[in-house]
Amino acid sequence: MAFGGGVGGPETHLWRHRSGESKGSPGPGGRGAFGRGTSVRVLHTADWHLGKLFHGIHLTEDQARLLEEEFFPLVRDLRPDLVVIAGDIFDRPVPPGEAVALLGEVLARLAETGATLLVIPGNHDSPERLSFARELLARVRVFVVADERYLRRPLLLLGGPPLYVAPHLSPFRLREFLASFGEGDLPESPRGLWERLLSRLSPGGIFVGHLFVEGGQAGESEARLWVGGEEAVPARAFEKLDLVLLGHLHRPQRPAENIYYAGSLLPLSFSEAEDQKGVWFFEMDERGRPGHREFLPLCPPRPFRVLRGRFEELLSGPREEAYLKIVLEDSGPIPQAFERLKERYPYLLALEFAPENSSSGPLRPPPSPESLSEEELFGKFLQEVAGRPPSEEERTAFREVLKRLGPAFL
Repeated sequence: MAFGGGVGGPETHLWRHRSGESKGSPGPGGRGAFGRGTSVRVLHTADWHLGKLFHGIHLTEDQARLLEEEFFPLVRDLRPDLVVIAGDIFDRPVPPGEAVALLGEVLARLAETGATLLVIPGNHDSPERLSFARELLARVRVFVVADERYLRRPLLLLGGPPLYVAPHLSPFRLREFLASFGEGDLPESPRGLWERLLSRLSPGGIFVGHLFVEGGQAGESEARLWVGGEEAVPARAFEKLDLVLLGHLHRPQRPAENIYYAGSLLPLSFSEAEDQKGVWFFEMDERGRPGHREFLPLCPPRPFRVLRGRFEELLSGPREEAYLKIVLEDSGPIPQAFERLKERYPYLLALEFAPENSSSGPLRPPPSPESLSEEELFGKFLQEVAGRPPSEEERTAFREVLKRLGPAFL
């Protein structure tokens, strides 16, 4: 039995329009609602990571400027009926106050446009904090979905295509959800659990989630420090859905015909410096299927760049107002290289050495997460977030947690 068919039926909400627009009929400029004979405009974004600390600099001000100067003008011009923010709204579970204030302002302004908002937590978010006052927000068409309710029964907006909504789900939570339907003999792997869940959804409609799909390209900035690794969900498991709007990967991409990642608002590592950031825009036809689709670029207020070269050449080069990573190709040591370059490039954030003619050969890339043990991954994670290796007590506690999780999660 499909989830949408036997658990109380779909949950329906009316589509609210701007003043002067009738429910169920197109408004000025073609603005419509889900329903027969109308089209629907959908704007898809994700991975905002508000409050991100990037090489010692808080990006909140840059994020606020990008939203003000790039994102909101797009919203004004496109007049979307539905805005989807597919997870990782914040960069960490307890975000800084200015990031929370920024989100509050953004949600209020989006609600004023008359659009319906759909927001889900990602793996960086606290579901409980993000869904604070969700009942109140729903009254102004801001739906913060932090649980599995719209996998049990799809969300319908004025009788249109079903919206299946999946916040970031751990393997344990996914297993519990499937077990609640009396599912027996569940697969051991997260990949198998997702395949089982998706097989139960009714054909057609839109799926919104925060997960890693097979064929997606991950970069340096994605946190690949999952216990035992995270298995990618096969793209074929989504074939019966009309449109799949995802967050989690920071490069905008399309792993399959119907699957879209919006990517992050700003580069979150220098490996993304050349990536074009943006949002996806769709127009759904009268049957609720995507017709026109377009990737719309967003330009950061301050660009991100990587410069390579020799120290003396770079020291006399043109000034850069971008956030910079410099890779020095000099073979010998350079005293106070960072401080001296910083005088020339005020937004220099990172410095690396890669000698052009190193006798030791090319620098080897860091080991991939898949090649490290769970305990090594834990050590790298703590070093990154706390700036120190784990103590012996922490290592012992971590080993105990692994034992309790059991082999299904390793």
